[in-house]
Amino acid sequence: MLSNKGGFSFINRIEEIEENIRSERWQSALALSLTLPDICGALSHPEIVKKYKNGKIIKDKSGKKVRDIGKQYVMWFDTYASKFFHNNKNDEEPYMDGEKCWQLRCEYLHQNKGFNNEDIDYGEILFHLGLNCGKSICVFNNISKDDGIWLDIKSLCERLCKAARNYYDYYENKEEFDVFNTPVIDWVEYNNDDKKTVKTKILIAGIEEETAMAIRIILEDISDIEIASDIKEAKRIISKEKINGIISDYKYINSNWIRVILEDNKIAVFVLSEDKIENKSCTCIGFEDGYLNPEKFREIIYTRI
Repeated sequence: MLSNKGGFSFINRIEEIEENIRSERWQSALALSLTLPDICGALSHPEIVKKYKNGKIIKDKSGKKVRDIGKQYVMWFDTYASKFFHNNKNDEEPYMDGEKCWQLRCEYLHQNKGFNNEDIDYGEILFHLGLNCGKSICVFNNISKDDGIWLDIKSLCERLCKAARNYYDYYENKEEFDVFNTPVIDWVEYNNDDKKTVKTKILIAGIEEETAMAIRIILEDISDIEIASDIKEAKRIISKEKINGIISDYKYINSNWIRVILEDNKIAVFVLSEDKIENKSCTCIGFEDGYLNPEKFREIIYTRI
C-alpha cells in the first residue's frame, strides 16, 4: 500500500490499521494504532520539548530541540482524541485518556508490562486486552475497578483511527505530515525507471528509409535514435559519438565496418533478416510475415543493450 510519493504516508498507516482490523490481525493493528498519537502530537505541540532541571532546553548533537514525545502524545490525545473515547454518550469523562494511552503504548511496544504482570509499578494501570467484548470496555460482574482496565482491541484501534483521521482532515497544512512518511523503494520499478531515464543511443544504418523511420517510432521512448544515410556516415557517427547499439541489415554482417564493431565487442549489433538466422556474434531479428513485431522488437533491444 504505497502512496503516490513512493512510501508509506500517514493515511497509508491508518488504512493499513483498518485492513488489519478487517483481517483480524490484532497485534499489528494495535501496534500501529498506538503510534498515531506520536505523529499527531509532534505536529500539534512542537513547542513541547525536553528541558534540564534548570529549565534549559535540551538539544541533540545537531543543535535541534529534543521533543518531549510523552507529553506531546498525552496532550494531543487529551485535546483531540478523548472525545472519541466515551463508552456512552452520557459519560462525562472518557474511559481512556492521554496518560493511560501513553502507558499502554510504551508497555505494548517496548516493555510488554502491565498485562497481568506482577512487576507492574505502583500507580500504573493494569491493562487487560480482549476481543468480541461488544463494546469499548469489557465488563464483568466479578471484576472490580482495582483489577485495571479491560479494553476491546478492535474498538480501541477503530477509535484511534477515527481520531487521527479527523485530525488529519482538519489540519490545514497537510504537507507537514510528509515529514513522517516512511520512504520505501520498489526495486523493480526503480530499476525500470533507471533504465528508462538513462537512454541508450542506437544507430540505424544500411536500412531502407521507410523501415528506419518505423524503427525510430518504435524505440524513441527508450533510446535516442540516429539514422545514417549510408555506411560512410555511419562510420563517422561511430567515430565521434558513444553508440550503445547498431541496427543494420543482415547483408552487411560480413562487411568490414560491422566486423570491426563485432570484434570490439562494446557495441551491441542487431541485424534484420527475412529469415531467422542463428549468429553468435550478433542478434538477428526476423520479420513476421514481412513485418516487424513492435513489442517483440522493443523487448529484444531493451533487454540486450
